[in-house]
Amino acid sequence: KHRAEILNNGDVLMSMNSPLYKSDNISPEGISGFFIDSGARHFVSESENLNDDFVYRLARKIRFSHTFKPHGINVNFYRLTDKQTVDVKTYEKGVEGVMLSCASGSTAVVFHLSKIKCIESPALVRSAGGNLILNFDAAWNDVWVEGPAEILFTGNFKLDLISR
Repeated sequence: KHRAEILNNGDVLMSMNSPLYKSDNISPEGISGFFIDSGARHFVSESENLNDDFVYRLARKIRFSHTFKPHGINVNFYRLTDKQTVDVKTYEKGVEGVMLSCASGSTAVVFHLSKIKCIESPALVRSAGGNLILNFDAAWNDVWVEGPAEILFTGNFKLDLISR
C-alpha cells in the first residue's frame, strides 16, 4: 500500500514497500546480480555500460531466463558514482523495453547498495526520466521516493454494458 503527496514544487513524494532479498548472488544468463522484491520483482546488477541498446539486449535475456519463469522479472543495471549517487537503467517486463525511470527498480537498487554499505540516505538516483531522491531508515521500514511527474497523455473511453 502506497501513500503519495504532491509537493508545492510539483514533485511527487511516495512511500515505497520495504524491499526483500529473494536470492543470494545468482547469475542468470551469466550476469551476476540479486533478485529483490520491492513491491515488484527486480533483478539488480552492476554495469559500467548503461547504453540503451546494451541494457535492452542483455536485460531481455535475463527477463525471459528460465531462472525467473513463469513470471519473468524486471531488470535494473546500475553504476555507483559515490556514497549518495547511482545511475540506473530499467528494463520493464510487460512493456518489454527500457524505461525512462522506475521507482520500484530504483528502490531495489538502493536497497541492495545500502545493504552492502555502498550508499547512504538520502540517495540520488539518476535516470533518463529525471532524478529521484530515496530516503530510507536503517531497517528499511520507512522508505520514500521523491521525483518529478508529469501527465504524458489523457483520454476518455466509452464503456458499453450489454445486458443479457
